[in-house]
Amino acid sequence: MPSCTRCHRPLKDPASIRRGMGPVCAARTAAEAAERIHGVIVTVNGRPLRHIRLHSPTGFEWGYGGSGPADLALSILADYLGEQEAVRRWFRPLGWAVQDEPVTVRLCQRFKRAVIADLPRKGWRLTGAEIAAWLRAHGVEAPERDVVYEGRRGA
Repeated sequence: MPSCTRCHRPLKDPASIRRGMGPVCAARTAAEAAERIHGVIVTVNGRPLRHIRLHSPTGFEWGYGGSGPADLALSILADYLGEQEAVRRWFRPLGWAVQDEPVTVRLCQRFKRAVIADLPRKGWRLTGAEIAAWLRAHGVEAPERDVVYEGRRGA
């Protein structure tokens, strides 16, 4: 039976066998690669957070109000609210003309200034409860999800 190239556990799933590792090890490997490239890593429940690239060509950042923090705010809210595809469509040419503005787009700059810009530079953790409370304070009734977003810097 084939085994994971990282942890050496047996692999049963065909996709894992093709990849050479299970989903947990694959996510950890991707997170470590992103950290080596960009110097920072942001995860959601231990898996890399998908970066919606709008402002920052170099990746996520936090602790100030620039383009990296803007993309982090956009990506966290889109992930939390399940609006990734709606946000991508919104920013395509004339996407805004054919759909309603996603909540994520409406609030991402406020979220950046109020939350992301104040995160500690070394590392941080945001829970679903904290995000849901912030959204409620800004007029959005979002369910409290059991999710943890974490950011850290490489060595």
